[in-house]
Amino acid sequence: MRHLLTRLPFVFAAGLIIASFGAAAQSPTPAGSWTQKAPMPAVRGEVAAAAVDNKLFALGGGAGGKAVPRNEEYDPASDRWRERAPLPQARDHLGVATYGGKIYTFGGFTSSVHQGAGDVVFAYDPATDLWQTLPPMKAARAAVGVALLAGKIHVIGGRGLGAVTVATHEVYDPASATWNEAAPLPRADGPGRALGTTGGPPAGLGGGIPALPASMRAPSFSGFLVNIDASLPSWLCILLPGRLNMDHADGHRRESA
Repeated sequence: MRHLLTRLPFVFAAGLIIASFGAAAQSPTPAGSWTQKAPMPAVRGEVAAAAVDNKLFALGGGAGGKAVPRNEEYDPASDRWRERAPLPQARDHLGVATYGGKIYTFGGFTSSVHQGAGDVVFAYDPATDLWQTLPPMKAARAAVGVALLAGKIHVIGGRGLGAVTVATHEVYDPASATWNEAAPLPRADGPGRALGTTGGPPAGLGGGIPALPASMRAPSFSGFLVNIDASLPSWLCILLPGRLNMDHADGHRRESA
């Protein structure tokens, strides 16, 4: 498939580790290297990440079984962090997109594990350090996949109330601040989804990041690839080989397919 996610520029964990993968998606050993950077000011997991104007933002996350509203900005040029205005609500497993110089956050849980899914949507402007509350999603969700396509933000899958995995697909229009429903996933898909665009429709890869340092646990959740044609309300689903067994930091376990 031509709409594979072939480049993942950075990953947030307890500290910041930056990688650049330039190899083709089908390569079993992607090229690139990892470099340890300054740790985040606050240790936490399930953090959302976004980049605006050459700065990286670590948003929300969880610590001690509860979500936190932290918003921390990282400057790669100086390898330094600074705290910014916190999220209006404490959330982990946020969905995040950037558009027009702003960061948009979608849903999220209030506590572990996968409890208190929300429909809340916020926009953050790094230039003013201010948050804005936007119209909520139609379905409360967290751990969603998010992709930007043609000025619209697709919010896909995730877990809803009661930690139920969902196939929901909603599209947000930042210009009109409105929501529309779109073709759902061919099957419900929860946490572990990575979405990206390569000049075309959103492509979702329920997979992980190869070749992480040995000291870190790779989020290698293998799943299925979906490819949507923006002109048609349909999905194309391709099953990947299987799922890897691993224990996740918050106590989840992913079993083999």
